[in-house]
Amino acid sequence: MRVPMGASDFAVNGVYSYADSPDTDALAGFSTGHDDAYVIPVIKEAQATNPSMRLFANPWSPPAWMKTNGLMLGSWNGATLKTDKYQALANYFVKFLKEYSAKGVNVWGVTPQNEPNQDPSTYPGMVLSASDEVNFIANYLAPSFDAAGLSQAILGGDVSYAASAYASTLYANATVANRLYGTAWHCYQNIGGFASGLSAIHAVRTDKPIYSSECSTGPTGIAGNTTEKTLVATNNWSSAMVLWNLALDRNGGPKMGVGCEGCTGLVTIDQATGEYEYTINYYELAQFSKFVRPRAVRIGYTDGAGIWAQAYRNADGSEVLVAYNTNSTSTTFTVNWGGDGSFSYTLPSHATVTFTTAALSDGGFGLKGEKSQRCLNAPNGTMGAQLQVADCDATNPAQRLTVSDIGELRIMGRCAGAAGDQTKAGTKVILWTCNGKPSQKWVQNSDGTVTNPVSGLVLDVANEATANGSPVHLWTPLGTANQRWSHS
Repeated sequence: MRVPMGASDFAVNGVYSYADSPDTDALAGFSTGHDDAYVIPVIKEAQATNPSMRLFANPWSPPAWMKTNGLMLGSWNGATLKTDKYQALANYFVKFLKEYSAKGVNVWGVTPQNEPNQDPSTYPGMVLSASDEVNFIANYLAPSFDAAGLSQAILGGDVSYAASAYASTLYANATVANRLYGTAWHCYQNIGGFASGLSAIHAVRTDKPIYSSECSTGPTGIAGNTTEKTLVATNNWSSAMVLWNLALDRNGGPKMGVGCEGCTGLVTIDQATGEYEYTINYYELAQFSKFVRPRAVRIGYTDGAGIWAQAYRNADGSEVLVAYNTNSTSTTFTVNWGGDGSFSYTLPSHATVTFTTAALSDGGFGLKGEKSQRCLNAPNGTMGAQLQVADCDATNPAQRLTVSDIGELRIMGRCAGAAGDQTKAGTKVILWTCNGKPSQKWVQNSDGTVTNPVSGLVLDVANEATANGSPVHLWTPLGTANQRWSHS
């Protein structure tokens, strides 16, 4: 989920920031009071409903006095941040995060600027070139977060289209590359351009996640069809798709300026009566979000006879297939579901359908090594024991894994992690008390490898051994069979 820092082009009460009056860089008059009436209560309700929700924030524009044109609106002439206000803007972020936290809102991450390649004259905006964003993150934002004890993720970009050149400039700076959690991009390109743009960004840094952080879709939305864009995004390395906006009134507002004419939210609310209705955007997005869970991986994609289809595997072993009919008429197609058989289905024109398999009935799954044909095993569930491979036994609790919402591999109430929180090749993978540290978080990739993101290393059966009891450790990804795992 996403929240603007100050006014966006969809805002109540016009243009505002949290520090409208010219101030010193210390921002003594800073206040998020504008958000107290309904923004913060709605976010808190959402976070109470789903504590795992990730909320990120960004400004459409800094306060006017920080900008070269003296306005929060753009001016189509490259209005940007004053050279002596970089620290003031970094302080603005720190104040926002601390004040939101004090009001009970957990913000997971930020991007420095919404659509930094745009300078609209009719709603808030600002140009922040890739080189200026590098300067801001490396020399002001990241150091200010460190000094304030803030650990929020920083995502670069948030550009109005997938721009590999912008990403390349960000990642070319070692300080920025080390600090960025990943990058964010909007979907306002045609299908081909969006797909190739995301894949080009992934190629710049394959170890950094990509987020599709804004997409205004629907019958009149400028980005087109929700299902098409979500299939393309997740097929080209995007870890998420965020639609903009969540809720709008029957006139597509509140709205200011020119742009996104006729756009609809996921929910349309009648301001006079309080009645609401779900839009097509809601239902199409739900075809993914209701079934493709956090920590899922994409496992397949096909495009034939006008049917786009993509498959995902959840951490609990369940699988999901989303299919979309691009044809102008109903189309019948056949689904071949691995070794589980096949079936036919007729899908109406431009409709979306989701098929699923059940989660593993015992509430856990095994990981079988491709080379050893044995399963990941935590000997007797013993604290501090090094993980190994052993003959697969679905009744052995030391081989039954579950995945938490933050990516922990849990076995018998404990977590698999790198011994001593180390990040070097050869580190033992041991069973330890779950502590939420990066050393205990894992991602299973579509090629079968299981990565520890903080180190970039993978689960590896030492020395390519295959015998019962062979130890498992962290090692550099090599693409070898002893590093590939499948659910059992």
